[in-house]
Amino acid sequence: SSAIRDVPGSAREAMNDKNGMAGSYNNIGEIYRMQENYSDALKNYEKSLAIANEINNKMIVAVVYSNMGSTDYALGNFAEASQNFLASLKIREAMNDEHGIGDCYNNIACAYADEAKNLKKTNPKKSDSLFKEALKNHFASLAIRKKMDDPYNMVSSYGNIGNIYLNQGNFTKSNEFLNLDHRKGSNRQILMRSVITDLTACEIRFRLKLRLGFGLRLGFRLRFRLGLRKFIIGDH
Repeated sequence: SSAIRDVPGSAREAMNDKNGMAGSYNNIGEIYRMQENYSDALKNYEKSLAIANEINNKMIVAVVYSNMGSTDYALGNFAEASQNFLASLKIREAMNDEHGIGDCYNNIACAYADEAKNLKKTNPKKSDSLFKEALKNHFASLAIRKKMDDPYNMVSSYGNIGNIYLNQGNFTKSNEFLNLDHRKGSNRQILMRSVITDLTACEIRFRLKLRLGFGLRLGFRLRFRLGLRKFIIGDH
């Protein structure tokens, strides 16, 4: 891992290539994140962010905020994740980066939704509020993805919306959106397994909802799908 950390120092720093240094630190952070070494990932993102802010490279700043948000999300720090995604969104809106805006809305919604799930028992009022905010952001993301005719990410949005309705106990709406997910994604093999799992979970919970009230617990953990575009920054 020391060799990985030395890459910016041995080449980019020698040339005083600050754009390259910022990109390299981000990319090293991505490698660590893929290895689930989140501590070192965040350290390298922070170095990248500091340099990118110094040279006013807004795109790198936006990308790093998204990557930091994804790392916080993986750690279960959903409130911190949403703040980083919001920071990325603000920059992408100023740059009119529609793909990035759609992904940020999606990611903010995912962070809100998982935070809401964690608070369902301890703070149901806040949980309900977060689920509503999550839906608002998912629908904003879906609108952009429809406008851009982006069927792959539309599938993701339909699934995420369906999962929120499922967690709220709205089985009719959940089934509606998860079926949209299923039909739109019929040729998208990478998503099919999770779609079928989600539909099965919705069907089981619908059939067993009365018994759930008497203490039956199902062992599902439905995952929301982050928009994971533009992880690695290349040379420009």
